[in-house]
Amino acid sequence: MFFYNNHDADDKLRGDIENFIKDSNSVSYEKKYKLAVATLFLHYLLTQLSHIKIKAEA
Repeated sequence: MFFYNNHDADDKLRGDIENFIKDSNSVSYEKKYKLAVATLFLHYLLTQLSHIKIKAEA
């Protein structure tokens, strides 16, 4: 979803996230799971990139 130029999907995802922030019960478990997986993946990816950057500067 994030990697394509599909603005409708991005807007829908943004709406799902905003609804989840307002009321966590408004989003299905499947969407919560997908959001959690994407969040963990991005956290892992950014953590790895920061370690690479630190090693390159040293």
